[in-house]
Amino acid sequence: MFAAIAPTAVGIAGSNPSSVLQSMGDDVRPSTWITAAIVGLVLLVLAIVAMLPSGQRFLLARASRSAALPVPPHLEREVLRPQLHRIGGLVIGGLVGLFTTTVFVWYIGADRGSPAVALLIAGSAVGASFGASVVGLGGALSRGSEGIRVAHAHRRGLRDYAPFRERIVVRLTVLVATAIVVVTTILSTSGDFLLALFPAAFSPAAIVTALALIALGAFEIGGRFIAQRPSATTSELGLAWTDTLRSGAIRGLAASAFLLGMFAVLFGFGEIVAAVAAQSGALNAGLGYYPEIVVVILLIAAFGGSARSHYSRTLHSSLDLADHSPGDRL
Repeated sequence: MFAAIAPTAVGIAGSNPSSVLQSMGDDVRPSTWITAAIVGLVLLVLAIVAMLPSGQRFLLARASRSAALPVPPHLEREVLRPQLHRIGGLVIGGLVGLFTTTVFVWYIGADRGSPAVALLIAGSAVGASFGASVVGLGGALSRGSEGIRVAHAHRRGLRDYAPFRERIVVRLTVLVATAIVVVTTILSTSGDFLLALFPAAFSPAAIVTALALIALGAFEIGGRFIAQRPSATTSELGLAWTDTLRSGAIRGLAASAFLLGMFAVLFGFGEIVAAVAAQSGALNAGLGYYPEIVVVILLIAAFGGSARSHYSRTLHSSLDLADHSPGDRL
């Protein structure tokens, strides 16, 4: 990916802007449009399936298996609603990210040297993660807390829903991304390196790092608000589901900050390598890009499982599943 961007960017920077604009769309690879169409279609199909009764039954069953909790009929709507909201945010964010990345690829010619499939998928994943986390945060903070309630005996905090290791990894990832952007800014102002792509002030790493910092702030601040909100349930089972849904919202914020931070690191590293060695260095960086995407996906999956078992241990070591009221709401 970086091999394709770097030489093209340098060439564009030294060309006549009017001639560049005239030739931008002439030789866009078919893989760019095909990938964009496939990813967009997958997102739309996901949204449609989530609205079908069979899709909603699947979501309820998956939530029940994941939380190891039954879903009484009177709680089905409360359990399903945040999942549908998150899927909606994921789809909208993914489409926005896909559109933005497609325009970016077309604009700078990032697919001229080789297909930009990984870049398109990365942009869609970044948008989807950010959209899902924002919607999840809003839904968790908007739930009411009036009435007679069953509550925890101690004040809950972020540590009850996110283990220490996960919190540290998320923070370090965003910190490294921020440090790389600072380094690239210093190098570009020194005049020794061409770090920007096109136009001269544009940096994908800086934009994604800004989103990562926003997501990290939402995780640190919004996650604490979610954790400390009073519950509005009248049974232990309802309380367990409340914590399950809150854990999902907090995990979404953590995963979004981590994913954005990882992509910011990759983009920033690519910009530095492309500036230092536009040909050989960029080619070497591009070879390792696909395995790194796989590593990101595996790490996020591992963090999700760790968080589920963590909040179960910290908040519900002993739970009476038979104790629930038809009047429960979450």
